[in-house]
Amino acid sequence: MLYLENGVHMQSQEGVTQRDSAAMAMYALSTQPLTQALRYETANDEVKEVWYVDNGSPVGSLAGMKKWWEYLKTKGPEAKDFWYYPKPEKTIILINDYLV
Repeated sequence: MLYLENGVHMQSQEGVTQRDSAAMAMYALSTQPLTQALRYETANDEVKEVWYVDNGSPVGSLAGMKKWWEYLKTKGPEAKDFWYYPKPEKTIILINDYLV
């Protein structure tokens, strides 16, 4: 909940409020367990990932990235382990056939 003046409050959908100078640091700290779990879960699939705020990007084999995505979808919101809600409608898969 985000509490405003005069007892007014609103619920934040993402968990970290925007326009807060500490939001980036809080988000980085709160997503650390998720990124570590993803790294552990997909280490044998040679998937590398980079995160910027709440945008995660895996790079690797298609099978490895699928495993990464399935883990993120399952462990994020459904199990309430990390309270992370991926949005498939904002997801894009890029395939580089140069390395194939």
